[in-house]
Amino acid sequence: MKRICRAALPFCIGIASLDASADSLRPPPGTPAPPIAPTIEITSLSTSTTRRIWDQYLEGTLALQNGLDQSGPRARLGLGFGRYDYPIAGTDVPFSDFGLPWLRQFGKISGRYQEGAFLVGYELVGDRYALLGLVGAGVQHHSLSQPDPENPVRGTRWGFNVVGEVDAYPTDQTMFFGYGMYSTAFQSAYIDARPGYLVLKQFNLGTLLSATNIYVGPQGIWDSNRHERIWKVGAHLTISEFGPFHATFAGGYAYDNFNRSGAYGLVETSVRF
Repeated sequence: MKRICRAALPFCIGIASLDASADSLRPPPGTPAPPIAPTIEITSLSTSTTRRIWDQYLEGTLALQNGLDQSGPRARLGLGFGRYDYPIAGTDVPFSDFGLPWLRQFGKISGRYQEGAFLVGYELVGDRYALLGLVGAGVQHHSLSQPDPENPVRGTRWGFNVVGEVDAYPTDQTMFFGYGMYSTAFQSAYIDARPGYLVLKQFNLGTLLSATNIYVGPQGIWDSNRHERIWKVGAHLTISEFGPFHATFAGGYAYDNFNRSGAYGLVETSVRF
């Protein structure tokens, strides 16, 4: 019996030493857990013009490996819908039917659309920039309030989609956001460029909400398909952290090939978790 105890003694000492080593590796009580890297980003974009054109877009971007703050493959699902008016060729647009968008009124056609896309790609993340490239498939459906044989953008079309996106902070005082999309469905294109300059590092809204890193700068947008071409020039205010959100507010001058001059407004928010 004594021999068994003596033989077991080195084993017991080894177990005790392993347990002591494990204790030394455990964080002390009260140490906060390391933050979990965000893997999903949800973005909402709302825009409208004074010529009664509006769009709503919602997309989710998923990091397939690691987190969104590291380089890696990405997947994105996007959904959108909107409404637009344009005059029949040779007529002026009467805007007397506000609140009745589907009223069949001589001289004007109202259209509505829905779209969806699924894309995959890769994002390269550095200290001051993030470069994202995506490819995939998309579908668009356009319906008109009355037949228009001169408008090729009607019905449902599937297409190949490609997206490029850059989110950069070249210096401590500057930012640049750029987005470009092209789809073979109705030859649709969308480009958005926003350079900005830091005007305020911190702004507290009472004790419940704060805004961090506020940028202002110009904005330029090109939005087109086989039927319509719209360009917008204005200014944006971008807040890097607005509570849990990243937010952009913008507005300015809009011009399209049918409704001519007007003004536009834009609100974009995103959150990561």
